[in-house]
Amino acid sequence: MRITNKIMQRNNLSNINTNKVYQDKLSTQMSTQKKVNRPSDDPVVSIRALRLRSNVTEVTQYYSKNIPDAESWLNVTEDALKNLTEIITSMIKQSTKGSNGDLKAEDRQIILEQLKALGDEVYSTGDADYAGRYVFTGYRTDTSLSFDKEYNTEYNITEQLGNSSITKLTKVNTGKLLDITAANYKDAGFDKISEQDVKATEVYRIQLSYNDCKKNGTPSISFQKKQADGSYQEVTWPDQNTHQPAIEEISSTADPYSKVAGNPDAIVYVPETGELLLGENRYKTLMDCKDDPATSGKNEGEIQVTYQKNHWVKGDLRPEHYFKCDATVDGKTIKYNEKYTQDDEDRQVIEYDVGFNQTIRVNSTADECFQHGIGRTVDDLVQAMQDVLDLEAVKTKIEGLQENAAGGDADILKKQMEAVEKALTLSKDKCQKLFESSITTFQGYLDDANLCITNCGTRSSKLELIENRMKSQKTTFETLKSENEDIDVTETAINLKSAEMTYEAALMATGKVMQTWKLAGTERHRYSMKIQTKIFGEVEIADNKIITFDKGIIGFPELKHFTMLHDEEKGSSAGIRYLQSIEEPGFAMPVMDPLLVNPDYDPEVDDELLTGVGTLTPENILVMVTVTVPSDLTKMTVNLQGPFVINVEERKACQIILEGNQYPVKFPIYDILKTRKAGE
Repeated sequence: MRITNKIMQRNNLSNINTNKVYQDKLSTQMSTQKKVNRPSDDPVVSIRALRLRSNVTEVTQYYSKNIPDAESWLNVTEDALKNLTEIITSMIKQSTKGSNGDLKAEDRQIILEQLKALGDEVYSTGDADYAGRYVFTGYRTDTSLSFDKEYNTEYNITEQLGNSSITKLTKVNTGKLLDITAANYKDAGFDKISEQDVKATEVYRIQLSYNDCKKNGTPSISFQKKQADGSYQEVTWPDQNTHQPAIEEISSTADPYSKVAGNPDAIVYVPETGELLLGENRYKTLMDCKDDPATSGKNEGEIQVTYQKNHWVKGDLRPEHYFKCDATVDGKTIKYNEKYTQDDEDRQVIEYDVGFNQTIRVNSTADECFQHGIGRTVDDLVQAMQDVLDLEAVKTKIEGLQENAAGGDADILKKQMEAVEKALTLSKDKCQKLFESSITTFQGYLDDANLCITNCGTRSSKLELIENRMKSQKTTFETLKSENEDIDVTETAINLKSAEMTYEAALMATGKVMQTWKLAGTERHRYSMKIQTKIFGEVEIADNKIITFDKGIIGFPELKHFTMLHDEEKGSSAGIRYLQSIEEPGFAMPVMDPLLVNPDYDPEVDDELLTGVGTLTPENILVMVTVTVPSDLTKMTVNLQGPFVINVEERKACQIILEGNQYPVKFPIYDILKTRKAGE
């Protein structure tokens, strides 16, 4: 096979271009610090990069945002629960003191004040918030746990209870004893008071979550009653059709307890105290309500009590955080927690995404720890203690009157004293038993609070493990992402330098090998190249037509090899040529001879600026300036301040910047060219 000059030209050009492409690739990698800059560079790396970036973003979201947010929420919750346990523990201490039967009036007063203070504080702890979100109110994080002021909004509330909510209450009926004064103790109605008038009545009651309920309301009780065939039928008191058995509303001042004690079928509603009093038969019916272990997902032992409350004071717990209820606001009805009465209905659990397909619960709901029973138990204790204090005050008053009484007055006061002492004995006994039982009651609430703290601690421990794992995964994914995408800077820098040296050496070697030779007295070129230009399409460039700018041109220092092209159809008479880049075929700059538009163009140039273009003579120097051709041709200009100086013999050139303002950057030429063309 004959190796021709043409074959050598093509091989050399192909190798030079291949090396140039490799050099450009390395240069781009150095500037971006990435192995690939477009998917087509390496589809496998690109696909892996997208996946790893997605993983890094997701892990960063978990590790840097979700986990710290969940951790802060749990910390706020745990702090509030610890405060709650301290308050309940203090209540237990006061109950222990109150259960002592040998208390003085001063001691009782101290216990009374302590319990009132603790009762006022217990629910305010439940209004703890994190970043403006209340932590114990389920999904309603923008609503406080308790009312912040007095409201007159009517709520229709449905409580879900069990038969364990039915308790026995002892009520000491003191008659008019507490109303005795020095002025009226001899009056009719007071002079006949005796110990026979004082009675202790025991009744069964359902204590609702709220007192001061709506008067003339429509309370109802619903439960599941087991039939003879083993099935269950829902029963509602009173029945919607027969209105039986009737629930009678009686004020607390009208002695509703005696009414129930004397009627085993009675159901009495006391709105002031928030109590449903049950006769013996009604109590037994409800106590038969028990969950059937043979059924799943349904609680046959549930007792639902529906009632209304339309007056709220500061500190009252909002029912929408606990019960199925609806409120009437500005004539509109708002329904809350409609699914709460459905069996196995989950409460409002807030979970955070803290890992891949992993969530963690962060909230404890109010019904788990801030139960209504805490405040209601305190109310009972305060009332029982206050009753004893009131009777002791009456006893002291009568004792003072007895000192100066004689005859019939002394007999009246004696009987009244006997009645007071009986009432005081019964009230103290009731109070002592109530305080004793409250220790167990409060201990149950303390256990619930401690359970919530334990759950918080468990979640925090789990979250800490997840955080450590996410930290490790974040590091792993970032390392994999870096190994997949990022270059080895040292290796790439060495490769780039090697490629640059190889490219320069190839150019020099090719220049030596392909240098022109004399044939028949005519200089010939040894090779040519084809490039696909933007303006002229594919053109073939001979090696002796390539002009070298050692320092590149202004704004494009990386472009060092150009050739001069012009429109053959218009000929050189058009005056405008194109300085076409060899390295970047899409780059071509219109230029022209400045003397065509400014015959007086004769700038002075420092010789040091021309050291890279060889020896210049009038015969080998060519000066060209850039042409700016906007869409509006009348604004066509040339840059006389930045000319190109070309040595046509050595094919070396440079671009210089003239000093001073003699020659403008934008010199208008449209009218000059128009006049010149008309003259031709």
